Amino acid sequence: MFQVMNIGPEYVLSVYFVPFRSQSWDDLPYKPDSIEFGLRIWRDVLKRVAVHTIIAFGKEISPHMIDILDGARIEARHSAGWGTEIIDKYRFGPRGRLIVLSHLSHFKLFSKPQSEAAFRFALEQGGELASAQTAATYRREGIIRKLVSGNLKQIGSKSHLRFECDRDGMIITDYERAVYRALGEAEAKKMQSPS
Repeated sequence: MFQVMNIGPEYVLSVYFVPFRSQSWDDLPYKPDSIEFGLRIWRDVLKRVAVHTIIAFGKEISPHMIDILDGARIEARHSAGWGTEIIDKYRFGPRGRLIVLSHLSHFKLFSKPQSEAAFRFALEQGGELASAQTAATYRREGIIRKLVSGNLKQIGSKSHLRFECDRDGMIITDYERAVYRALGEAEAKKMQSPS
């Protein structure tokens, strides 16, 4: 992840949200007290440190991070390139962003090219492509970049319905599945690229 972000570990503050061990989030002893303890620590830390990017691991802590980052609002959700897993991206303050990933102890996101490309996509500021190299990565890894907000074809046409299945940041196989659900197998096969 440090390589993807092009940053050294010496520039990263890495801390558990709740600094107590358990086999899983569900097995965390004294969960309400442990969460409250974590909330107090993080509120104090974020008062003292100017943070622009927070990456959280584990969807269970999302509501708590949003609580800490008063005013955080969802900006985007897109495929993590790993089954049905999703990357959530929030904005807070004037320039802050919170990126929530599935926990890396269960999902080795950085061992799959599609997932690494999806993470790069989540890192982008303002929805713009970071570089031509990143754009090439999207094309190579099959990540869709939606450049327009609407399809000018007649509403209800197959072209319009296919466009409605498309979401910025989704991978091509997810798009093909969405087209299959909406329009059937014949239309989905038209979307598949030759091997």
